[in-house]
Amino acid sequence: MQLQDRVASAALVHDGAHAIFEILRDWKIDLLFTCPGSTEAAVLDASLDYPGVRVILTTHEAIAVSAADAYARVTGRPAIAYLHANVGLANGVAHLTCAANAHSPLVILNGLKSTAIANRDGFTTSPFQQDYIRQLVKRSRVALKTDGIPGDLSRTLQAAVAEPMGPAYLGLPQDLVEAQVDVDVPSPPAKRQRFAARRRPDPADVSAAAELLAAGKAVTIVAGSEIAFHIDAQDALTALADRLEAPIVLEDRRTGQAAAIHGDHPAFAGTYSLTHPAIAGADVLLYAGMYSFVEFEEARGPLQPAGAKIVHLCSDPAQLGKLAGVDVGLAGNAELGLYDLIGAIAPVTSTSRAAHKAAAIAAHRSSTDAHRAALRRRYAETPIHPQVLCEALNEMLPRDCFVLNDAVTSGGYLAESIIPDAAREHLTAAGGSLSWGMGGAIGVQLARPKARVVDVVGDGSFQFGIQALFTAQQMQLPITYIVLDNVSYAAVRAAVKRHRKGTGGSAAYPASDLRGPDIAAIARGFGAHAETVDRIADLQAALDRAFAAAGTSVVVVKTDSSHTGP
Repeated sequence: MQLQDRVASAALVHDGAHAIFEILRDWKIDLLFTCPGSTEAAVLDASLDYPGVRVILTTHEAIAVSAADAYARVTGRPAIAYLHANVGLANGVAHLTCAANAHSPLVILNGLKSTAIANRDGFTTSPFQQDYIRQLVKRSRVALKTDGIPGDLSRTLQAAVAEPMGPAYLGLPQDLVEAQVDVDVPSPPAKRQRFAARRRPDPADVSAAAELLAAGKAVTIVAGSEIAFHIDAQDALTALADRLEAPIVLEDRRTGQAAAIHGDHPAFAGTYSLTHPAIAGADVLLYAGMYSFVEFEEARGPLQPAGAKIVHLCSDPAQLGKLAGVDVGLAGNAELGLYDLIGAIAPVTSTSRAAHKAAAIAAHRSSTDAHRAALRRRYAETPIHPQVLCEALNEMLPRDCFVLNDAVTSGGYLAESIIPDAAREHLTAAGGSLSWGMGGAIGVQLARPKARVVDVVGDGSFQFGIQALFTAQQMQLPITYIVLDNVSYAAVRAAVKRHRKGTGGSAAYPASDLRGPDIAAIARGFGAHAETVDRIADLQAALDRAFAAAGTSVVVVKTDSSHTGP
């Protein structure tokens, strides 16, 4: 039997590398992101027999990880980043932290050196290589025999998609990948191992939560990222809000990675804040599809309002009451849990609820309108304040584009400008790994091929992820990178300011000066369309040219170098 016949019939394939592609094909995975090395030679060769699985070359492992991660988050399906040996794995760890925080169904395949030299400290080997990533993945295994690769890979894929979803790891020694396979592949078939493992919350907990929500006089729903890319979950969210006569606010931006509801929805009331009337005035809060709070520094006050009853629905039981405690925890899938609550609660009509909802929405809209009007009056100012720039981008970017928020000190400004009244999808890193969005934009573009994808990134972050331009331009992806260029690590300067506690001191900020690189020229060196603007008045025309250009584009916007964030 010819190799192509064996591949086509999923019978006995000739080596472990072909077995890998058989499993990927069986799981309907059609992309593999990689920055390969010598250990991946057999896999690269086998890929020629599987044109249905597209191998995407990146020139840095971090780009492979963030691209696969973004693709997995947006689609909800497992995505593959194939990394080379210990050095490639180490390069991917920073962005893997973001995938772990986001509960992304990302699968890391790691090409390992031959088992013959693994225990002799061979070149690019590590005695405790899994320890690089063990704390960041749900499952970590190394294949021990070639015939075991099909089952090992299927179990790894299953671990990534089973709720609570999250990254999973499989190490693949080179000699095993190159050796003969003597079992049927796939074995077992994906249909016997691919299941969502979605769980409903305990019925007793649903009843307790329904009782609290029905009794409340001022109820607010805090919507989390688990709902963002699932239309049925969004429908359940808005249906429950109608039933409870409750406003909806988005979770705090430190945990939020995507919007569960668009800003033009009539129940939308902004973003979580203890001073927001929707939160401060509530006697019952429902955290729906939200992970626990994340602290940036030691808390100087409460994370949630005193006296309010808290119901928390999340697929990950470890997140329930993690930092602040809850009255009822609902461990289960957000969509299923929301529909269970709808079934357990009769429609509520209450003048106090209606007043709470109206006040929360009116306060949000009033403050937003006033804030935006003030920013628009500053469009002629130079240098450009980053908050003013973010408002201008909200006006100028197409309503149907997909925005990645890859800014650091300006990330909050971008979130408050992009979300409130636009129907745009958006995504954030969900962690502190700089330039996640540069590779993430590639994954989003492949997941949303008809969308115009925009990554808003700082100049410091741009230097972390510049390799993404190679892949994006080689693939002629219509991604536009908007670089906020303040020639500094503004977050570092902000930290030094906080350290000085406003007592004055030196005007110098060590290790934060990024003057020198011509970012637009560098981008043109990769073949991308690129230009630089330093006035809001020139921005729309620059964006129009960027969107009209073939392939990838970069617009560098010079911003106020003295500003260090909110």
